[in-house]
Amino acid sequence: MLRLVALIALVVAVWLLLEWTYGKLLAALGIERPGRSGRRARTFGPRPAPRTGERPAESLVRCAACGTYVPVSRALPAPGRGGAVCSEACRASLRQGA
Repeated sequence: MLRLVALIALVVAVWLLLEWTYGKLLAALGIERPGRSGRRARTFGPRPAPRTGERPAESLVRCAACGTYVPVSRALPAPGRGGAVCSEACRASLRQGA
């Protein structure tokens, strides 16, 4: 019985040592450790800098016809109201309603 308890303790100690070594290796390489189900992932080291090719967040405008929000770059001018619409269909519905 004592041998079984000692064997279990040895296996647990080796497992913890391997787990610790794996974490230190990932930290040295700057890799985020994968999360386990039900837990948040632990991070090691500094967070990576944002990629240079990414565009900054764009502001949204509300469609005057249907109320959805669209990026300013994709919005179309609303007829006669000075607002914006999300599509040609919404633009046409505003023209018919006015």
